[in-house]
Amino acid sequence: MLEASLPSQGLKYRLIHRQAGIGSLGRPRFTALAEWQGEFVALEAKALIPSAALWAKKKQKGAEVQYEEVLARAVRRFDPMMKVYEGWVVRGLAPDRCRIELSELGPERDETRMMRAMGWEIANIHLGTRPAVKDVLNDLKGRKPNWLRRSAEKMVAVTLNDWEMWKGGLIAAPNPTMKT
Repeated sequence: MLEASLPSQGLKYRLIHRQAGIGSLGRPRFTALAEWQGEFVALEAKALIPSAALWAKKKQKGAEVQYEEVLARAVRRFDPMMKVYEGWVVRGLAPDRCRIELSELGPERDETRMMRAMGWEIANIHLGTRPAVKDVLNDLKGRKPNWLRRSAEKMVAVTLNDWEMWKGGLIAAPNPTMKT
């Protein structure tokens, strides 16, 4: 998958295993590192699993991963570096494609603006499902102010707890071989 995604056939590359992200709970990730036309190229392959919404409803067993379909419907620019293979996503990695730690933004950071940008990206996905737009907008009208911030804070606590349980061997990592 990684070799096929490199910008040139026959390009020499180095394959490394990588662990990243608290929310991934140890999902396998592999990175191909290469040099092409005087620039460094890094591609990551990450195992896909069904939506966490299905996990929360205990309906993930045998569920299909709809990552590619969701991306195809999203209301945003297509990422030519991203490719979906059976059960895996390959995407480009670069210094300008990294997680932003709020603590690194300094005292002038605007967390409300950041939450709005995150909400905007979530909306890009949901607005791609045209029949759902009316339902999503109706749901948003009924929500209290700061619902997203409160929900995000709760999710951070749950995710960190899951991470600690996973690190301690109390829960298993998701099955990366689950068929899509």
